[in-house]
Amino acid sequence: MVSGSVTLTLGPSPARGLIGGCAGMTLGALLGDWLLSHAHPYAPLVPLLVVALVIVIAWVWLGRPRGIVEREEG
Repeated sequence: MVSGSVTLTLGPSPARGLIGGCAGMTLGALLGDWLLSHAHPYAPLVPLLVVALVIVIAWVWLGRPRGIVEREEG
C-alpha cells in the first residue's frame, strides 16, 4: 500500500484516494483525541461544524437543488 503510493505504480486517481483516506483518518484521529481531552466545552461544536461543512460542500459541488424556485420580484 505504501510502496504503491511512493513509487506511483498506482494510477493517479487511486493514489489520490489512498493518500486522502490516510490523511483523513489521521486528521480524524487527532481531532478525536483532542475532543476527548476537551470534551465538555467543545463537544457540541465539532459535529455541528462538520455537518455544516458537508452541507456547504454538497451545495457547491452539486449545485442548487432542483426543488428550490426563486421568487420573481415585481
